[in-house]
Amino acid sequence: MSKLLTTSKYLGFSINTTYQLKQSNMKEIYLALAHARDTIDRPIALRYTIGLDNNHSFDINKLTRKIKSFFKSNYSFIYSFEYAEQQKGLHLEMMLVVDQNTHNPLTVFNLLRKILFNLDGVTINIEQNYKKLSFNFHERKEEYLSDSGGSKVGHNLKNEAQFRDCMYRASYLAKQDDKQQVQYKKTFGTTTG
Repeated sequence: MSKLLTTSKYLGFSINTTYQLKQSNMKEIYLALAHARDTIDRPIALRYTIGLDNNHSFDINKLTRKIKSFFKSNYSFIYSFEYAEQQKGLHLEMMLVVDQNTHNPLTVFNLLRKILFNLDGVTINIEQNYKKLSFNFHERKEEYLSDSGGSKVGHNLKNEAQFRDCMYRASYLAKQDDKQQVQYKKTFGTTTG
């Protein structure tokens, strides 16, 4: 069994204690965010959820290759597969850190949407003759903005308070809850460039 965190902090950063968090996942999250903070000029961390077909036909390697080919050496990518019986079914929770000097958040969202439309296993619904992708961007909540400042769009990782807030927010991706029905061999991962 994987070692779970039993405290409310990881390396001095507050973490989400609502869920069981895997210690090795928290280490990877920290390393990915620290890499972005230390190597990207204006790193912004953006959070998304992608709805997936319940047949497990989505290939994370294809998405990872697309992200790597587009963002080259200025990104960090953290992902976690989950299956929520009562709500979304199979889905992918993710955080992508990019350089704001090169990519604004709206452009990143539109690029990801275009990529996802062309990948197998992503939930696409047809409503009134329009294809609708199951892809959501998550703004930062007002309560966190008042504590650490910044914008609703994402976390500026060069700002210490926002980095701390991002560690808390990203700790959700380390959770072990909602993994039982996920059939992928690897349910969590990070890549950096």
